[in-house]
Amino acid sequence: MGFQSTVLIRNDCLHEIEKDKDFGKKVSDAVTQGWGHMPVTISSGHCANGSELVESHHSDGRVVLIAGGGTISRLGYKGNYPTDPQSMCELKTLLNNVCAEYGLRVIKASEKNKT
Repeated sequence: MGFQSTVLIRNDCLHEIEKDKDFGKKVSDAVTQGWGHMPVTISSGHCANGSELVESHHSDGRVVLIAGGGTISRLGYKGNYPTDPQSMCELKTLLNNVCAEYGLRVIKASEKNKT
């Protein structure tokens, strides 16, 4: 049902965001106008980049994101709400593929102690 968005808030700018009476409208504008043009920087007071609209996607989909270094990157996306075993398998494949691109692998916690 609907869409959802990921917004990064830089904690160093919380004091400016707190005082910004238009922050909600700025986020709303970024979401409604940002399709196809993300990320969108959202300023507050003296913080030119106090927050950032990172991505938006249909709420039935699943997104793999990584956060760090003052940013969030979208690594992968899988559409459709995963309720059946096939969809769950596809989500695991998505995660494995994303990790493989970075030279990583996913193992079950029960297997972690065996390696």
